[in-house]
Amino acid sequence: MGLSKQSQDYNDFTEDKWLDQKTTAKWRQEQRKKIINSIDIRSCPFKLKNTRPDIYRQICIMIKRHPKYHTDRFDDIMDIEVKINAIDKKNPEFWIENRLGLNSFSLETCCKKTIDTPQQSQEYKLKQAMRSAILPQIQNFVYTKQSDCDICKKSFPKNALDVDHKTPITFKLLSEIFLEKIWKKPIPTTFRKSSELNDGARRPNDAHTDAFLEEDREINDAWYKFHEDNCILRLVCNLCHKSVKS
Repeated sequence: MGLSKQSQDYNDFTEDKWLDQKTTAKWRQEQRKKIINSIDIRSCPFKLKNTRPDIYRQICIMIKRHPKYHTDRFDDIMDIEVKINAIDKKNPEFWIENRLGLNSFSLETCCKKTIDTPQQSQEYKLKQAMRSAILPQIQNFVYTKQSDCDICKKSFPKNALDVDHKTPITFKLLSEIFLEKIWKKPIPTTFRKSSELNDGARRPNDAHTDAFLEEDREINDAWYKFHEDNCILRLVCNLCHKSVKS
């Protein structure tokens, strides 16, 4: 089937070790990377249950550490589908198939040292909604700039470049300033999926990232304007982007 780029040794993976609170996040990340490296991205999309039952069984154990594991999203799993990541096309993303249809999930979330509390999950949804709100800005920036890396100055195809917030004015800093000092009204706690937006941004029809509700248009627009006025964006190649984040 051409699904494996190289043979992998999964012998050190056990359910007991994966779920053990003493297990390090580093070891869990190594297990995740083994799975990623064993998948030939050219074969996507495909379903794991029949084509890679070894990976399917392992992921079914790994997702037990997902903060939403005990919700409808992970009930009665029929299969797990592997697709090309809509943003980072060099990497796969994983989708649960059950009675609700297909829902994406982050395998990396399952690797954290501690599982997110409900409050942390809510903060993550808010940050996702804030990223969804500014996606039209990000895509417009890419469209209007030359295809050169701001760091190494080499030219690349635009789809091989990432948009980076130039330090020290990072997305994290901008979002914290906005929420703590600019926005004085209640912060939304309920969101919709970004696939429901009609803001001109190019997204997959089945995008499942969180976004502000229509009734929360005021915070959406205020954050959009604040980000537009204060961000410093640049295009960087994948290699330089990794060096910046490391």
